[in-house]
Amino acid sequence: MSEPVIRKYTCDVLCIGGSGAAVSAAHMASAAGKSVILMSKGKAGRSGNAIMVGGGFGIDGYSSRHVLGELEADETYTPDRLMERIVKYSFYLSDQRLARQFVTDAAPMVKVFLQWAKAAGQTMLFSPKGGLYAVSGNCIGRTIAQGIKEIPGLTTFSDVMAVDLVKDGDRVAGVIGLDIYKGEYIHVEAGATILATGGYQPYTLKNTISETTGDGMGMALRAGAKVADMEFLLYIPTAMEPEFLRGSIIPYLFTIPIFMPLSFRVVDGSGGELPLRPPFDKVPGSNKAMKLIYSSFWSLGTDADVMRGGLYYDYSDHTDEEIIRAFDHFLAHYGHWHPKGKYNGYDMIALRDELLRTKRLQFALGNEYSNGGVVVDETMSSGVPGLYAAGETASGVFGAFRAGDGLAEMLAHGYRAGISAAEYVERAGMPGSTDLAARQVVNEVEAVLKRQGSCRSETLLREINRCADEGFGVIRNEAGLEKAALALDGIARKLDRVGIPDQDRRYNLDLCHYLEARNLLLCVTAGVMAARERRESRGTHVRSDYSAVDQAFLCRICLQLDGGRLVTSRIRPDLSELPPPGRNYSDIHAYLAEIMA
Repeated sequence: MSEPVIRKYTCDVLCIGGSGAAVSAAHMASAAGKSVILMSKGKAGRSGNAIMVGGGFGIDGYSSRHVLGELEADETYTPDRLMERIVKYSFYLSDQRLARQFVTDAAPMVKVFLQWAKAAGQTMLFSPKGGLYAVSGNCIGRTIAQGIKEIPGLTTFSDVMAVDLVKDGDRVAGVIGLDIYKGEYIHVEAGATILATGGYQPYTLKNTISETTGDGMGMALRAGAKVADMEFLLYIPTAMEPEFLRGSIIPYLFTIPIFMPLSFRVVDGSGGELPLRPPFDKVPGSNKAMKLIYSSFWSLGTDADVMRGGLYYDYSDHTDEEIIRAFDHFLAHYGHWHPKGKYNGYDMIALRDELLRTKRLQFALGNEYSNGGVVVDETMSSGVPGLYAAGETASGVFGAFRAGDGLAEMLAHGYRAGISAAEYVERAGMPGSTDLAARQVVNEVEAVLKRQGSCRSETLLREINRCADEGFGVIRNEAGLEKAALALDGIARKLDRVGIPDQDRRYNLDLCHYLEARNLLLCVTAGVMAARERRESRGTHVRSDYSAVDQAFLCRICLQLDGGRLVTSRIRPDLSELPPPGRNYSDIHAYLAEIMA
């Protein structure tokens, strides 16, 4: 095997990620006069979960009117009202300093984002009634790509997988990446590093990109940072059938009447109906709380494996003419961004004809978003000198349930992370040489590359997925979580026996899957450990054996590596602006009914 090629680059600020948080951070660091490198596992501007957006995004109405210039926006919907909503729907696990940062910093970065969209010729339709910009994933991707073009002097590495952070003493001072196609190592020595690599989606069924394996969280843990809130994962209706639709978020979009004005009943495979109880049957479908309401009601109401199918929308109450009109409405809306009769490449006419024939649509609850991630303060600092995190890689804003927009989150976080990282470099200067630390990371990867072990890395990824499906799903209990923990221990032992059959570094999927598997394994293990410790139900963490919302658990469960093993601790979220309720609730529905009243 040939000697590895290591190419070294230096910059003030390194942004790892190819989507909105990373590009926003790069924009702000560059505006502060710093040299910036952007490293992305996929194509920068054309990767990450932002390109999966199906509905829209927004901020508060006051800022929409007075910062973005949307004169029809409802200015009575103030930043304070948005913050109150975020905190209450977080079940008071939102760190209120971070919630304040979100409502303060989102508007100026959204304004820049809209300017990029205009320069890229993209349509973003503002709806005064909903206070949202209606968009599509391809629209978002082209806007982010335009942002990359507009950052002066930006150096971009696409298709370079970040392997591990390198340190100068206690300080994070850059990264080693692997160029997936060239098989070369990219060593970036940086004054400050921003992780914006997205979240972690651990299940077999995905409505996100398949590479969302918690890479930034894994690297941060190995560098000494903490993660928190890893037990909170968000689920939405995801297509199972027809086969050509599998994994699509179209069933979720069909729950929102402004997109698909066609009511439905939900039934399981045995025909049992799963209705929403009052007052939740009157909540508008566009309310983000419906994601939690749907997933909890439908999961608790049936014995079906809701993460693998067995749930159906039943349209038998509608005539063919009503179904055709509803599809016409859906296609007229999305015709702003997609070819006639299509949504994200899916043939909507074929789907319509299938519904006309069967009057049913099978779906499961697929993972959309992970609330957990690197613990940061309101400056996006991880507490490890030189290391910042932004977007879904970070935690703290949304607590137990995300009531704000993920797109606005990545823009607000990126905005602040870029400013903070530039200020840090100004104070701390550049690090010392990291060549030895970088070479150590390379040597560790090369040792894996030379293995002739008995396990394949892709197989381990699938085992992690199955483990999460079976014990760490929408509804949890101690027996399932204990089984998952034991299975994860077994997978960890197998990780050391992974073999890489092909020693060519170029497009070596076995090696890439190994690097992803070790990160995903850390994240899922952290999630299961936190879920076992949280003996209550709160937000998207629903336990059948502990149904109450118990204020004894008004804390964030943190995890950190100690001697190579994850250990837990607890921190109390900042509650300085909005005091929490002083009582327990019988279940999450009792809590939601009170705050929605």
